[in-house]
Amino acid sequence: SLIHSISDISSSLKNFNPVYDIDNILFTSPFTSNAQISINKLTNTTFPLDDYQYHGTTTLSFKCKDSIIVAIDSRASIGTYVGSRTVKKIFPISNNIIATMAGGAADCAYWIRRVSRIAKVYEYDYQTKLTVSSIAKLLANTLRDYRGAGLSVGTMVAGTNNNGEQEIYYVDSEGSLVQGEVFSVGSGSRLAYAILDSHKLSELNKEKAIEVAIWAIRHATFRDGYSGGFINIFSIDSNGIQHVKRIDSKQLTF
Repeated sequence: SLIHSISDISSSLKNFNPVYDIDNILFTSPFTSNAQISINKLTNTTFPLDDYQYHGTTTLSFKCKDSIIVAIDSRASIGTYVGSRTVKKIFPISNNIIATMAGGAADCAYWIRRVSRIAKVYEYDYQTKLTVSSIAKLLANTLRDYRGAGLSVGTMVAGTNNNGEQEIYYVDSEGSLVQGEVFSVGSGSRLAYAILDSHKLSELNKEKAIEVAIWAIRHATFRDGYSGGFINIFSIDSNGIQHVKRIDSKQLTF
């Protein structure tokens, strides 16, 4: 009977020892230092949280003669393992501003999308677009409030303002905010800089700049085990954001 079945189920549940001890879960904000404690309580295990986050990448951006070039790889690493070859490391904030992702995938995705949402609401309410510097400062100020919480964010905010001015900013989880002409962020950034620093980037036309960006990322993926996958190239100018190329890094040979 139905009552008998329910009785059997109740009896079985009393003897069931779940892996996840729900009664002892410590619910805390994921943006506090207690996040590790929460996971340990949930799984009854101890492990370094950072070892299981997506880390390792190569991203770069620079100004050339008539546009901004942004290049990224697409590999996500989980410790010493390749988590994915097709991670999207570009987040559009508006039709002329983008942000890149380096560090913890979840941290970058959450905070950049949060700022993007704020920018869209502001644009709708006031019928005007935030400048690149405003978005970069908003992101930096937000991350600064959570300094020491264990976040891992390294991003470049690049784009064109309504007056045609082109800007690039570097922002990280410590609240740093740096404006510059060329940046490379990630585990392969030093390798990419080796290629970028050998060219006068501001004098390059768009076609040559794209070629330099491709080989800078390729050089990083060749030497850095945490970078790889596909090379995606974006350009930003008065016409907006354009995804100009997507190339499998393994198909490029020196």
